[in-house]
Amino acid sequence: MGRKHGSGVSEPHARSDAPHSSAKRSQAEQEDKKKSKRQPDAERRANSPPARSPTKSSTSRNSKGRNGKLDDDHDDPSLGLPVTNSARKRRKRETWKVWRRRLLAAISIACASSLLVLAAAKIVQVARNGIDTRLWWNDPTFKELVNASLQLEHPLVNRFNNSFVARVRFEDLPEHEHTPYVFPNDLFEDGAIHYTVRVRNSGMVEGHSLYRNALMRMGTEDIYVPNSAPVCTFFDGGPMYRRQCLEVIQDFLGKMCQLPEGSPKNVTQVQMQKLLHETPVHFISGTTVLAIFKRSDHNIAHFAGRIMYVFHLLMNHEGWRIPEIQNIIITVQGQPLIWDMLVNHSKGIQMSWQGVLTEIITYPDEPIMENVSKFLKNDTSEGGRRVLIVNQLADLTAHSSVRFERLVTAGFLKGRFFVEDMNLPRREQRTLPARPIDEFPGISADSWKFHSQVEMWSRGDVERAKYFSFESGNTISLRIVFLHRAQSGNTLRMIDQNSFRFVVDTLREFGRLHNIPFEVVTFDNMTVYEQIRTMRHVSLAIGIHGANLVNSLYMPRLAALLEIFPFKFDHEMYRNGGQGSLWYDALHLAQGVHHPSVTKGTFASAEACILASTACKKFYRDAKVSFSAEDKKQFILKVTGAIKYLSELLYSSRNDVP
Repeated sequence: MGRKHGSGVSEPHARSDAPHSSAKRSQAEQEDKKKSKRQPDAERRANSPPARSPTKSSTSRNSKGRNGKLDDDHDDPSLGLPVTNSARKRRKRETWKVWRRRLLAAISIACASSLLVLAAAKIVQVARNGIDTRLWWNDPTFKELVNASLQLEHPLVNRFNNSFVARVRFEDLPEHEHTPYVFPNDLFEDGAIHYTVRVRNSGMVEGHSLYRNALMRMGTEDIYVPNSAPVCTFFDGGPMYRRQCLEVIQDFLGKMCQLPEGSPKNVTQVQMQKLLHETPVHFISGTTVLAIFKRSDHNIAHFAGRIMYVFHLLMNHEGWRIPEIQNIIITVQGQPLIWDMLVNHSKGIQMSWQGVLTEIITYPDEPIMENVSKFLKNDTSEGGRRVLIVNQLADLTAHSSVRFERLVTAGFLKGRFFVEDMNLPRREQRTLPARPIDEFPGISADSWKFHSQVEMWSRGDVERAKYFSFESGNTISLRIVFLHRAQSGNTLRMIDQNSFRFVVDTLREFGRLHNIPFEVVTFDNMTVYEQIRTMRHVSLAIGIHGANLVNSLYMPRLAALLEIFPFKFDHEMYRNGGQGSLWYDALHLAQGVHHPSVTKGTFASAEACILASTACKKFYRDAKVSFSAEDKKQFILKVTGAIKYLSELLYSSRNDVP
């Protein structure tokens, strides 16, 4: 049977009617083919006969090459060949694919742009108002806990002003409840040295020393005292009583007051007279308080504890049987950081937290910086006090020896800023709420006096008076703040993002339910005045344990403070606001990471590890704060308790005393 036309395999640009035989082609034909292949495409097309118009069947067959794929030469209009239907369909498909890709790319770009716009708007909103996300109300337990805060006997919804005066009443104690004294006469009739130690939980916690006719030798920091048996007074919230002065007591107060090594040196009367005649001597009459700051007082809380003991002595010198204080000497013992803060503050170069607190404590007397001659020449006979701040204690004796009529070395308030009333040497009154209140905080007379001192200081300068504009009385502004530790480069006790959002959302929801403003506060970029003004207008402050809570010093009396502790850590520094007459509660995280020495069994518990190892203490103290589900529930309950207290205080203060 003959072969059908076009059934054989077609060669490109070959004649369609060329004979196909099974015999071997001649050598001439092979050479012609080779020559035709070497010719350019255009020349070959010119020499070849015109192609016959293919039929539908031949087009479909001949449009495929040897590999079974479409041959572009058969449907390329540039070759003068007609375009087949299959090529048109393929090009339409390719065109649609191109446009579909472009459409998808345009949609993707539009979606991405919308997301960027929304993200930018969110960033602006967060920068202005903080994170504004709703609570995860998927858990009905949290709903129920937060809504339970509305079930108050006296709702706290602010129907009146944004602030109220927290009213209290003072009640005279019966005579038999006055703090008794074993010896009512002058304590220094019996000797030149008197140690006063405050005892708590069967241990010595703080105290001060008083020396009569003490001498600081020229060019040294040594303190010499006439030889006599020291008198020791102990006080544990009951009667003051004498006890044998053991060497351990002298060592304890020497470290507490940070006295120079080996001081005081006991010398005989003959030796004292010899010292007095060796060098020129300047006599300082009256009572002088000496406060010595060292390296550990770089910590802002430690600085506050030491300077607040000076304030305690100023307010309670009569109770401790110390004559009126006429002189205050503060030395930083060459610590550059503390020195720069105090010097720059006094010169108006840079306002420092330490400088402002020192200024408040010593107000209305203006400290003298370094000028020892001016300090020694000033006369206090017309009233007032002399306040000297020097870099080294030896600066005081650079040109002469100095003899003090009475020298009091101030101690350190450990774990608090104020002494509670029950530990005051003299107490004739007690403070009570206007109406009975559950969990009413203890009010310390020292904190009451400190706030009066702050108000007097704020009004003592025209610019300060305009800036602070403190309202008279114990005014509490209805306002909730979260004190956020966001210091750049500092990751100690930082709260993770999820826990932070939970805290912010919860407090914002409490504020919404009770119509109380809420704000996240960061002290990093605030001036000292701004910090004081912020804390003076707060009813509830919440923060993680650390130096940022030191500003609770300036919170209104009877306001509320909630402290958050990292896992397994505890400290009494800010308890009751450092005994600052604040309602106080603490949240101890229930879950966290243990120190390796605990997980390995070196210590039986985290508490034992903290007591035995400084590294272990720092590990737990500086751990990251992360709330578990149980911690979140406890946090809501703690905030509810604070809201309940404030509602009762508000009701008590706005109703007549029964």
